Amino acid sequence: MRGFSISVATFVALAASTPAAFADVSGAFLFNYVPAQSGLTATANNSIGASGTLIGNYDATTNPTGTRTKPGFFGPFGATENLPVNVNNFGVSLSGNINTDTSGSFQLAIDTNAGTISMSGYQANFVSNGPASLPLNINLSTETFRTRSPSFLYPGLPISLPIGTATISTFSITQTGSGIGTLTQTGPNTYDFVVAPLVNLEVGLSVLGNEFALPGQAPLPFALQGSLVINGNNATITGVNPISFTQGTQPNQALPEIPLALPTGGDPANVLLNLTLSDLNVGFTGTANTFATGTLIPAPGSLLAVAGAGLLAVRRRR
Repeated sequence: MRGFSISVATFVALAASTPAAFADVSGAFLFNYVPAQSGLTATANNSIGASGTLIGNYDATTNPTGTRTKPGFFGPFGATENLPVNVNNFGVSLSGNINTDTSGSFQLAIDTNAGTISMSGYQANFVSNGPASLPLNINLSTETFRTRSPSFLYPGLPISLPIGTATISTFSITQTGSGIGTLTQTGPNTYDFVVAPLVNLEVGLSVLGNEFALPGQAPLPFALQGSLVINGNNATITGVNPISFTQGTQPNQALPEIPLALPTGGDPANVLLNLTLSDLNVGFTGTANTFATGTLIPAPGSLLAVAGAGLLAVRRRR
């Protein structure tokens, strides 16, 4: 990447001699988000699908008064019987509104004469102020089964339960492909810009004591637009951008055993779920607010030139 194509002294001289003209800038700036002024306001729609079995948490030695399960409407139910029940579908939904801070950094190579901008190294953490909480609901579809301790019949109808909250522990994007865009000058040192780098989305969810991760799989375009103001070696970017990401995966992954209390109208039936994760889908739709400050990246060799000038001055003083 190149540094400024004109010196600060030349810039000042041009501004003084031609007040109506706009000075060209060609250089690279390193930007950092200001989290207190940057953030995401969005609606999240995330879901998890799984299937497998459930069984009562009864254990003859460690939990002899625990819940026992057995498939079917009728038939004998032995005093120590505890049999697995097929779970045809176990669905988890995490939907709601989030309002979080954003941190991260990126580089912009700017050429105002050509009206171009190039983004590299973009990375953003959209939950930099901590995990975002969402209402947690489960939908459970099983074969018909009965329980003891307590005694109850589940006739195979879907069970829907709001069971508290889950969290979005990770929501970040990282640039993986080129990001070429345009600059349009709107005033002295002020430009509108549009750039759309390819990025990978990474989301981590904490649900029922388990961590679920959706690492980036296919690059997605991420459009950024806003206003760029350049003031010597410093610059600022402001923007309000729509954000929409939808991505899913089918991991076919065995999950750790999950305890669950099923409603009975009285004491709950405590069961253990042994499931295989079949689907993980994430979606976010909302607005990303950007405020980032940038500093000029010195051109290659410029630091050596400054150091050389300093050494020369020291020698002259001797």
